[in-house]
Amino acid sequence: MPINDFSHYQLTWYPDKNKLTRPIYKSLLDQLKSAIERGILTSGTKLPPQRELADYLDINFTTVTRTYKLSAQLGLTYGIHGKGTFVNSNGIDPLTANSPLTRTIDLGFVASFEQTNHLLDNILSNTVKQGASQLLTYDSPTGRPIDKEASGHYLDWLGVRLTPTQHILITAGGEKSLTLLLMTLFSSGDKIAVDEFTYANLIATAQLNNLHLVAIKNDQGGMNIEALKHACQNNNLASLYIMPEYSNPTGAVLSVARRKEIATIAQEYGLKIIEDDYLSFLSKLNPERPPKIMELLPDQTCYVCSMSKVLASGLRVGYLVFPAQLAQQIKNGFFNTTVKTSTLNTAIASMAIKEHVVQ
Repeated sequence: MPINDFSHYQLTWYPDKNKLTRPIYKSLLDQLKSAIERGILTSGTKLPPQRELADYLDINFTTVTRTYKLSAQLGLTYGIHGKGTFVNSNGIDPLTANSPLTRTIDLGFVASFEQTNHLLDNILSNTVKQGASQLLTYDSPTGRPIDKEASGHYLDWLGVRLTPTQHILITAGGEKSLTLLLMTLFSSGDKIAVDEFTYANLIATAQLNNLHLVAIKNDQGGMNIEALKHACQNNNLASLYIMPEYSNPTGAVLSVARRKEIATIAQEYGLKIIEDDYLSFLSKLNPERPPKIMELLPDQTCYVCSMSKVLASGLRVGYLVFPAQLAQQIKNGFFNTTVKTSTLNTAIASMAIKEHVVQ
């Protein structure tokens, strides 16, 4: 029994003291993982401060520190300097839409239809035959001309026409594109408008970069125009993040009229727009064929699409389109955080586009 009784601490997590075995840091880590798997600790939950948890468990402070450090390395948690340690939205490994570890369905995580991955078998074989070793270099960090040409063909297939002032950067997937934009275009404390129900991973990435998300009320047509206008007038917004096609998690598709209204407000208030078109290929099914926000505001919009839902989830290739005035900023950020995207992966995606596997 410790001298001080901390059993009445108001903690967000109460590990079982009686089940702690040596080594204690590992036993505590096992309890943390179990609490996340069973849904006791949900995504975004702030864990108890290290000293308070150590006092409650009557263990050494450094033991808790070691546990939290290991949990971050495993992807269970993440820390924000000066704010604490939080449960990661992708904290369970392996993380899939039908993870056997939990009965909870993560509506923020969308797996591709991987039963069609075999369609890439010939593409993979041909890529190797043509000399895959030549693709394992530092050459063409922002993407080979042949890969940029292929991405242009894919965008053409979607009905998107690029202007001469727009640049294409090939990234390691849509997630990488979003992270790159949040890291390079904004400063700590900047505010970004989002749908009131928005992409879970964007929330986590914004928290990691100390960016504030302003939720805009939705109506039946999507992001409410008056609510967006009010937020622009009162929140000094820097940007707008939006999924016009099959928004995650609501599935909403914005009409042509609503897209034009949003573009008008964004232009009036000078907002940088991040257009996330993660299910880009499904836009072919929309008989209205609405324009991308990028086409309405090419000088303010960064457009993100990827191959993970089109070809295979493990093929981490994304296409990031952005205006010329942001080119140096984005490319510098890309090189200093990534150096380059795997040319082997992009070659596979490019050949799949050329061979019409994506159609």
